[in-house]
Amino acid sequence: MGCGKTTIGCKIARWLDYKFVDIDKYIETLMRSSIHDIFRQYGESYFRILEARVIKKVSKWRNCCISTGGGSIINRNNIYYLKRSGTVIYLNVGFDRLYENIRNTTNRPLVNETIKKEQVELLFKERMPLYITCADVIIDSSELSIEECAYSVISAFRSER
Repeated sequence: MGCGKTTIGCKIARWLDYKFVDIDKYIETLMRSSIHDIFRQYGESYFRILEARVIKKVSKWRNCCISTGGGSIINRNNIYYLKRSGTVIYLNVGFDRLYENIRNTTNRPLVNETIKKEQVELLFKERMPLYITCADVIIDSSELSIEECAYSVISAFRSER
């Protein structure tokens, strides 16, 4: 969440002439509703079921760059499907930069005006070991421009193949 997956993923897909899929956007289109509204109306559990179905489906596509939501790693099956079909890359921006990127957003269901910085940091710390364990490649993107990060991802992807 907030590390630039969508922005960087779009650039990578353009450079490689791949299809780009943002899992959250795909779900929003499928449900004709925002992620925020899906969480509010149906709850996180329902969203995670949708997310798993979509990841299973799109992970079978060829020549595709997939951007997952920050919580997709909670379901080990998601990681299985993504790793089976490609390279899983973790963009590590560090908490301070991540928080700067998300602190004023209103469209993130797990971050809103009632959530304090400490709660976001706790979520970050809980997920960090999963990100590290699940990743085939970790890129420290905290000091990289979008172009530099995209280039680093492509280089890592090519060396993993």
